[in-house]
Amino acid sequence: MFVVVSRTVCRRMQAFAAHGSPVMKISSERHPTLHSANESRSPLPPTVVCVLIVSVALTVFRSDRNAMSNWKRYQAEIAARGDSVNWRDYVPPSAPPDDKNFGATPLLQSIGRKGKIDAKVWARIDGTGLSEQHGRTQLGKTGDWTTGQGADLKSIQDFLRRKRFALPPMPQEPAADVLAALDGLRAEFDELREASKRPFARLKLAHPDPLNCDMPDFNAVRTLSQLLSLRASAELALRRADEAFADVRVIHRLADVNRTEPSEYSAFYYCFIHGLALQAFWEGWVAGQWSDQQLKEFQSRFASVDMLAVLDNGMRGERAGINSMVENLNGRQLLDHFMPAGAGSGGDWKDKLIRFYVRSSSPSLRAENLLYYNRLWDQGLFKGYDLSRNQVFPAKTDAAMVLLGNSFSKITAEKYLSAIAMPNFSYFIRTVARNQTFVSEALIVCALERYRRANGEYPATLARLSPGFLENFPHDIITGETLKYCLTANGRFLLYSVGWNQRDDNGYAEKDQGDWVWPVEVSK
Repeated sequence: MFVVVSRTVCRRMQAFAAHGSPVMKISSERHPTLHSANESRSPLPPTVVCVLIVSVALTVFRSDRNAMSNWKRYQAEIAARGDSVNWRDYVPPSAPPDDKNFGATPLLQSIGRKGKIDAKVWARIDGTGLSEQHGRTQLGKTGDWTTGQGADLKSIQDFLRRKRFALPPMPQEPAADVLAALDGLRAEFDELREASKRPFARLKLAHPDPLNCDMPDFNAVRTLSQLLSLRASAELALRRADEAFADVRVIHRLADVNRTEPSEYSAFYYCFIHGLALQAFWEGWVAGQWSDQQLKEFQSRFASVDMLAVLDNGMRGERAGINSMVENLNGRQLLDHFMPAGAGSGGDWKDKLIRFYVRSSSPSLRAENLLYYNRLWDQGLFKGYDLSRNQVFPAKTDAAMVLLGNSFSKITAEKYLSAIAMPNFSYFIRTVARNQTFVSEALIVCALERYRRANGEYPATLARLSPGFLENFPHDIITGETLKYCLTANGRFLLYSVGWNQRDDNGYAEKDQGDWVWPVEVSK
């Protein structure tokens, strides 16, 4: 108790001194009433010393009680608004029965949980020659449909031949070589295809507390998704649309296993993988390979994707998890979790100061930090979107980042938690807005293509898709209005969102700049 009080007193006195507040100082200057003729200092009476100590202790005690009371009051206010900062409120329900759960497949149980990967199973994935072990560049050649680029199957074939993987003799189509390289995973892929028809997609994860809960292995899920995207592209190149369709459905389900997890990174990978699934969909659409029935099913899947709701759940779950850890762990445990040895520069004085604050923090100081941390979410990050309107506000998001920058320009004792725990919100929300826009455009493209096949041409306006082809139109997540659409002189169409700059650039787009446009042909 004395150590806590002493530290708190020192912190308060340092803060007073920094702001020019009156602080008792020991002076070497002479004072006629405090010095005897021989200039020796008279000690303060014991009673006065006791009164001073008690006064300071009572001030600190009242301050500590105020900090704890303010935090409890804030929690009550949040609950009154129908919100929660309690981590248990974001823990997903128990996993459904295995026979109804895509996430219960033996493969995902072997490699789906972070830190619990079966090395033998993962070795089979590495054995394809296309995984990260052999250079991420191969999985980086799966294409970029947003700029009209298909998968670079020829480059991958050259890599496989150059590395002398066991392949059939030449001549051989690039797509055939890619499928041959992936053939070693046929049993696993078939297992996932069959399981993808199940109604639920949840990994079997334990959530005892936010520090010890299981997490999806994002690298494993991402790698599987990329391999399946590459496989689907190769199948489409060989005109095997049904097989490609089955593989794209698996990618959608791999995205869905992240949907309910109380983590911002789970939410991010839900968005990322659904965006990745659009590569093979676009390649199949631009080549005219999807059947009407497949387009209807794609349309239904795209309609079920709600990236903003998943991001909101993940961020609120992450915030609640931080709250729980700060309330229940001691200073050293917090330091080990948030700033483990070897993290950061280690030599910077600010880093050392933050480490000191974390290690020596009292419950009241942590309560101050929690209040500051949660109010930053309320005043900044949560202002960047509106879940009820399914809309993102770029200007408010940018303003939130300015708020964070100003808040952390000077790190004080009550800010250390926010300084190390705030997420990369701007990147997350922008990724969500862009990927959700492309999923919404893909949904409309399914209806447009079905309309063209039935009527011989694309409709003059999107309104003509109803009835019969599309009833519930997705809106532009940036403006809240209908997505931009018009016919072009060559009989195609232009479909786009105004993008992050909120300005209609008439369909002009560059990588991450300008409008978010659906490409209608392969780039030359």
